[in-house]
Amino acid sequence: MYRRYIIVDNVSCNNSFGSVNQRLFQYIYNCCRHCEPQQLYGYAGPCCRFNVVIHSKTKTDNSSAVIQKTNKNTGATTNLTDSSGSATYSFLGHANDMDVATIDGYSQLYIATMTTGSNSLVRMKINGSKATKAGSYTVMLNGAQKSISAVCIESTTDTDVNFLFKVGTQVYRGSVAKSATSGTINIAPAFKINTSSVKVNGTTINLSSYTHQGMGYHKGKIYVPLWDR
Repeated sequence: MYRRYIIVDNVSCNNSFGSVNQRLFQYIYNCCRHCEPQQLYGYAGPCCRFNVVIHSKTKTDNSSAVIQKTNKNTGATTNLTDSSGSATYSFLGHANDMDVATIDGYSQLYIATMTTGSNSLVRMKINGSKATKAGSYTVMLNGAQKSISAVCIESTTDTDVNFLFKVGTQVYRGSVAKSATSGTINIAPAFKINTSSVKVNGTTINLSSYTHQGMGYHKGKIYVPLWDR
């Protein structure tokens, strides 16, 4: 299996990420071994903020998922639970990508579920080891429901969260009020990512056959992980 990153430079935004610990891949490997009794084999995310990595594990049929938090300094991984103490969630779909914003003093995790309808983007309030549903939104493009596979936060204001969404090579922009617990996010095309002529160590290569994962943002650059078998 071959993995590469495409980096899209000069994206206009004013958000900033915490540093990413270089031992992240070790933690991903450790995380993938935690949920075998529940047959939660699919690893997605992750969202790297501050001293933790937040990620999901999903069943192969996307019927249930867990949200996990890994300490980047110690490697310790814990399952987040809802208000009843359950560590599994049935409304997160594939939970393919996620990003976090601070709202009302709490980390709010926005999750791209790769589904259409009212749970196409889900917001989870993180409080210690608890993750409770705080919002769910229908993503719309030109009046039709849209499934999105990647999400990152471009910026926040006093009232709104401004997102970049992605499906394949197409990137969209959309916004939602911080206070909204439901509703519609109308998205509009922003730009496409060129994967057919990518510069790698000075050489132009074609990565159009690679499968896209989520995306991340850091200081004006979008990072898109790709894989190919």
